[in-house]
Amino acid sequence: MHALQRAGIHEMEVTSLLSPKWVPQMSDSEEIMNRVSKQGRQLVLTPNAHGVENALKAGADSMTVFVGVSDTFNQHNINQSTTESTETLRPIINRLKNNHQFVRSCISPAFHCPYKGFIPLEKTLALCKKFVDMGVDELSVVDTDGMANPLASFTLFHELKKQFPDILLTAHFHDTYKFGLANIYASMQTGIDMDKICAAVDEVAPYLSRPIETAMYNLYRRK
Repeated sequence: MHALQRAGIHEMEVTSLLSPKWVPQMSDSEEIMNRVSKQGRQLVLTPNAHGVENALKAGADSMTVFVGVSDTFNQHNINQSTTESTETLRPIINRLKNNHQFVRSCISPAFHCPYKGFIPLEKTLALCKKFVDMGVDELSVVDTDGMANPLASFTLFHELKKQFPDILLTAHFHDTYKFGLANIYASMQTGIDMDKICAAVDEVAPYLSRPIETAMYNLYRRK
């Protein structure tokens, strides 16, 4: 992480305050937050109110909250329906914004549910609108299991950019089926603000198989 900072990366999602009981790799999250150099925007993924409290105690000032468009995925992931988790997050987001903190809403999955199949475009747009209306600073729209294709990527981000022109819009793709770079390129054509480039230890996120350098080159070339 410090090497990435020295390379000029000014924004990172540094860790996730998930329960080590379910994700043992996250057992050192608070230590990471305490030891990482404070440079630029450093987001912390917080699944619930308890996670937000822990992040605030550790000094975080930028948070990522997440919810899936798919009820089934949400139930498997956080034991709540999409509606329940959205309403749970509403007062949390309100509190964070009242404290002038940066809030990223991670919409994941947005394209395809590993349990129920492809997600209708309208459902993803409707959920995104709820979070825009709550006042989040950024929408991070995620191809959670790597099932998106370039046409679906372009279509969704084109519509998001049209409906929510003032929101910071980020694409987050996984390269599970080797569509990662193509999806990045397709989303870039819609004028989105950022594509997330991920660096991670293999044991934590083994699906991040596309070399970062190649993705960075694509983003650099669009300038």
